[in-house]
Amino acid sequence: MKLKLLLLTVMAVSAWAMMPSGIALAQSPCDNTYFTVDPTFGRPGSSFGAGGIGMFPGSQVQLFWDTTAPGNLLGITNAGPGGVFYDSFNVPAAATDGVHQVIASGTLNNESPVECAADFTVYGSVQQDAYPSRTAAQETTPNTLPSTGLFLLVPVAGFAAAGLGAAILKRRR
Repeated sequence: MKLKLLLLTVMAVSAWAMMPSGIALAQSPCDNTYFTVDPTFGRPGSSFGAGGIGMFPGSQVQLFWDTTAPGNLLGITNAGPGGVFYDSFNVPAAATDGVHQVIASGTLNNESPVECAADFTVYGSVQQDAYPSRTAAQETTPNTLPSTGLFLLVPVAGFAAAGLGAAILKRRR
């Protein structure tokens, strides 16, 4: 975890230093704040890191899923020295497949509020209503498959292969 924070800090500071004076790292409304998520994809319930640089040192940074509604709050982390922030969060269990936004909401060094977003792609979610409920008639019917006799082919094929193999070995001797 500390290695990721160190790597994120070094990358962010390097990118910050390479930028010409007066040009923001991220497009508005992020002002002079850099924000990213890692990894940028995953399944519902999986873990990902979110962090950046440029927030007011010691201020709280709230992270949200898709919107800044209170019910979408993933968690809160604090900006450290230099305005660096990082923490791990989980993709909401109810997240659907597709591209979502992780939003960092905090305070800039000049004490003005800022919201920055990074894309996160969810895959492999399970639809809640993928299996319709059973009717009362279905509940009383046992879960059996129709008998076709095809299940006998597997052991017969196995015995035939074993017999053929034994016959070939016998001939070679």
